[in-house]
Amino acid sequence: MNKAGRMEDRGKSFTPDSDQLRAIEAGIDQPLAIAAGPGTGKTQTMTQRFLALARHFAPEEILALTFTNKAAEEMSRRLEKEGLDPQRLWVSTFHALAARLLRESPFNLGLDVNFRILEENQQELLLRQCIRLFVNSRFSELRDLRERFHLNLRSLIAEFPRVIRRIKLHLLTPEEFRKLSVDKARQFRQTDPSHSEEETELELTLIELLADAYASYQEELLRQNALDFADLLLQLYHLLRDEDYRHRCRKRFQYILVDEFQDTNPAQFLLLELLAQPGMTNVSVVGDCHQSIYGFRDAEVTNLTERFPRSLEVHLTHNYRSFQPILDLSRHLMLPAVKPHPRRLKAQLGKGGEPTLGIFDASSTEDEAEFIARKIRELLGQPLQTSNKRFQRTEGEPINYGDFAILLRKMRNGEKVRIYQDVLARYDIPFQTIGGGGFLHAQEVADVINFLRVVDNPLDSLSLAAVLKSPCFWISDRELYQLRQAADLHLYAGSPLFLALLETEGWLASLEPETRKKISDFSQLLRRMIEVKHEISLSALVSRVMEEGGYLQLVKSGDSLSDRIKLANLQRLYRFAQDFEESGLFTSLSAFLQYIATLVEHNLDEPPTEIPLEEEVVTIMTIHQAKGLEFPVVFLSDFTSDSLRRFRYRPLYFSPEWGLLVNTGPARKRFHKYRSIEDPRVKEAEEEVRIKYVAMTRAQELLIITTSDASGEEFQRLKDYCQQESGPSSLLKMPEEAGVPPVSAKDDRGSPLTPQEVSQLKERLNALASLQSEGEQGKAPAHPLEESPCRVRIGFSQLNIFRHCPVKYQYLHQLKVPTLEYREEYPLVIEEGWEAPGLSPTRFGTLIHKTLFEFHRQYPLKKGMDKVKLMRNIFRQLAVNERLSTSQLNRILKERGEVLFTSYAAHPYSEISPLFLEQEFNLKLTLSPSSEITVNGFIDRVHRQNGEWFLVDYKTTPKLTPQLKEDYRFQMGIYLLACRHGCLGEELRRAEPLRVEVFLLPQGRPVEIDLSEEELPLIEQTIREMVKRIEDGDFRLTAAHSRRDCLRCGYGGEEGFCPHKRV
Repeated sequence: MNKAGRMEDRGKSFTPDSDQLRAIEAGIDQPLAIAAGPGTGKTQTMTQRFLALARHFAPEEILALTFTNKAAEEMSRRLEKEGLDPQRLWVSTFHALAARLLRESPFNLGLDVNFRILEENQQELLLRQCIRLFVNSRFSELRDLRERFHLNLRSLIAEFPRVIRRIKLHLLTPEEFRKLSVDKARQFRQTDPSHSEEETELELTLIELLADAYASYQEELLRQNALDFADLLLQLYHLLRDEDYRHRCRKRFQYILVDEFQDTNPAQFLLLELLAQPGMTNVSVVGDCHQSIYGFRDAEVTNLTERFPRSLEVHLTHNYRSFQPILDLSRHLMLPAVKPHPRRLKAQLGKGGEPTLGIFDASSTEDEAEFIARKIRELLGQPLQTSNKRFQRTEGEPINYGDFAILLRKMRNGEKVRIYQDVLARYDIPFQTIGGGGFLHAQEVADVINFLRVVDNPLDSLSLAAVLKSPCFWISDRELYQLRQAADLHLYAGSPLFLALLETEGWLASLEPETRKKISDFSQLLRRMIEVKHEISLSALVSRVMEEGGYLQLVKSGDSLSDRIKLANLQRLYRFAQDFEESGLFTSLSAFLQYIATLVEHNLDEPPTEIPLEEEVVTIMTIHQAKGLEFPVVFLSDFTSDSLRRFRYRPLYFSPEWGLLVNTGPARKRFHKYRSIEDPRVKEAEEEVRIKYVAMTRAQELLIITTSDASGEEFQRLKDYCQQESGPSSLLKMPEEAGVPPVSAKDDRGSPLTPQEVSQLKERLNALASLQSEGEQGKAPAHPLEESPCRVRIGFSQLNIFRHCPVKYQYLHQLKVPTLEYREEYPLVIEEGWEAPGLSPTRFGTLIHKTLFEFHRQYPLKKGMDKVKLMRNIFRQLAVNERLSTSQLNRILKERGEVLFTSYAAHPYSEISPLFLEQEFNLKLTLSPSSEITVNGFIDRVHRQNGEWFLVDYKTTPKLTPQLKEDYRFQMGIYLLACRHGCLGEELRRAEPLRVEVFLLPQGRPVEIDLSEEELPLIEQTIREMVKRIEDGDFRLTAAHSRRDCLRCGYGGEEGFCPHKRV
């Protein structure tokens, strides 16, 4: 085997391969682009290129720019090992270079020499505060704009921070942005007469507003003597535009090396042009356009593929990391989706043993996690075929935990990550989690933050309940229910939990002794913290909460890796609070909690805590965190997690070629033209493929891809390829595992109530019913539907429950009353002749909706395939999560599914590509001058046919009864309202004609709902009245509810405890 260039055998004896040698020894008088695929020795080649350049220039005359501080430190370390003095080197990120040069020449730009550089999260918070102040100062103008152009102003303003950041990344000041965008808007008006004056006027107004908001942020930065990261580049750009200063920099830096060039943004490219000689003749860049995965940070892959001069290009094609089948599968993923196609990498390690590839089609995320844990246990102790540089193990040594990585696309869904963590813990597999939500999402940190929220606002019952259930206080669900029950009985229904804690003397005796003591101790602790919060500093308060609340004692009691990370997290939270105080921007507990909320909301959390490992562990991490790393065994899990399903075009875009682009109100024409040339969705789709390519090429000897949704075409293509190249053995099955308890199914119903609790519950509800009928006129104490009393958020399903039975709504959503026993909301789909339960109509309908959604996504790519067969295959794949036996699934398909699929396939709607599928909407209505309602829901499909618009909802109901028709009129009325309020865009707001239909799948035909536009104000008023009643606590039953179905209600039936039930 050719050992030239092998990573683990390198050092001073490094022998480059032919491609690397060409890159290292290339001339110094022309632009050099080194295309370095994964595992081709990029870092070592760049280091050797630097050493080769040092034969022509002094080390301090060579500027090396990297993407991260970690990469800069690594390169400096390697150069120091080669004998270079690190103090003489210029190896840094673009931002660090800018900060260093600006510190040298602050007065040239009028900067204070002691200017501060804001961290990313600090600048985000400051920017959003400036936007809020700006909106308040221009409120009347913005309100007039909303009414005149029918705009969703909230979504527009929410885009301001993102667009301002993008403007700064193109190195434009507020005035330069204003001039450029105004000129572009007017030019388009002149070249396209169909672009109305109204459209141009809206564009110009928004340009002025955005420029003024940007200017106000810059003024606040100047007032605080601070620069954000974009300012560092912007200010250096202004310095370099001075000819004398630019000449001095070019003389200072005779040659420039840039790493990870595919991840540079527009500002960094412009700075490189100014720092380099004309034509970039003294620049070498290293990158791989197929590993560009930072588009969400405004990285422009075209900097590498189009903008950088191509005098000399060297491709590194010898891979020293992975076996050939892994490289070939990764390339196969890219071929149909991304251009230019990647070159075939040649594995210097050969083909490897069997297996090198594996595919596991799981039934659920829990199933994926179970498979991974068992597979790790199965592979432990087997001989390595490659090496592990991190733990200095070589080929032939036994596989250990440090050889495994589980890569996930995202970790923002904490529940999903915890599934993997819980299963690994159950198998006693040590692990660490890197990436995702960051240290603020760690459970112990979240527990302390929840406690601080309660100290700041004792009426925050959600945070209080979370604190009580945390490991330090360990109030169980049953005990919390008892507390809630006692509070409702002694105060009033739905009273804040904190008020219950204040009234302990009279009713704590009714609780169990252990519960009573825990609640009493907690109540005293909380009161102490509330009393001292204004007397001590923020960091001191955080310290006392962690100490007196028992959080520190809890994590210090153990010595496992998990305990050490938890302790480090709490110590880090204390330092985090100290840094917040010292920043001088904000000081109060409320501001600190708002700061944390902003970081979490905008995904600006700091990276997770890492500590020196004293043992080998499995690593769970995001794909972005894994970039640059390698592992002998990689599990690429949750493969079909696809953000494109949630993709929506934003209302505002900025491009230096187009200026500000508006995608809302009447001004959409320029955006649609821009979209036809530079579609953001296409860019995101290509990046999603590149992200998976990066993940797959982290594997050295074994790559296993798992998914719980095998319906995606991409996954099926890789599955077919693996089967073709590696045979059936690549399609993996769940390994056998003895001695480990299986995952217990989750019981969403909670602990069953004891007979005594049922009796008490009946007494309470009877007493409440008596009060309502006698003197209270059915009004319970008012409660907010959301944290803010001015913004009410409610789902369509909640409205529908209230419409049918206000009492059920009260029990379910206000009083949180548990049901006596679990009941299917409706009878089973197929009741007789079944040995096991079937599916409820609700679950069956959900599966049908998902099937049709996937059908319309896949069918345009599979036009020749039988439609019924495609729908049947999709349904089978989706139904695996229902844990049905094969006979049950076949019977459902035979007796129900085939009829629906056949009738739908025969209808022309199956051939029409919908414009919207399962489209979420948020309908905002005014309840009062100071209160707003948001009604949330999903519209099944919207399409256009023969010039008409159709708003369609799928129904699995076999017959359309008068009652159902009335229900559907109300439902479709809300959907039509959402369209007319612009929730699905301006085009649908004005669409004429817009027909409203329900598609009866069993009959294979649409039925038009008799619904006129004149009825919409009445429906709107009905929504307002229902929400007003909910806010007022009015849950009275009227004659309109005389036909409610109590038999199928979880609170009714013969054994139900609802005093209002109809028997």
